[in-house]
Amino acid sequence: PIFKKDCIDIWSGSIEHGMSFSQGIIPFLDNAVHIEDFVYGLENPTDCKPQLLGYLHSFSWLRDLKAGTDLSQIARKLVNIWMQAFETNPNNYDPYIGGIRIVNIALMYEFLTYGASSEFLKDLNKSIKKQVELLYLHLKNCKNVYTKLF
Repeated sequence: PIFKKDCIDIWSGSIEHGMSFSQGIIPFLDNAVHIEDFVYGLENPTDCKPQLLGYLHSFSWLRDLKAGTDLSQIARKLVNIWMQAFETNPNNYDPYIGGIRIVNIALMYEFLTYGASSEFLKDLNKSIKKQVELLYLHLKNCKNVYTKLF
């Protein structure tokens, strides 16, 4: 495994938001997004509001799933959907959101992988490696020192 244990995360997420996922709803700001819209937003990013797209791609919602009860299967399902979309279209990679996503995966790694199939673990670790490589290439080629820092 890439990460041995969950890193310490000072925000535990929202139990209420986590339980919404079990009903097929992703809470976002003052709206409710259906899980089907998650898939649609990944496949059709130009039809999706930028704030929502950033939220879906950042994996910030993993905290809410962890705060709920027994929601790791839903988390793996959504991450798997994202990995498939990313695999077919890595050109949608945004280094800022990618960095946030890598941190969220690191923070939730134990939750996300506990009880997961060996195939999911292999795919997740391969995806993390690819994301880190893309972030590294972006930072390596970045001319603006402030962009490198933030």
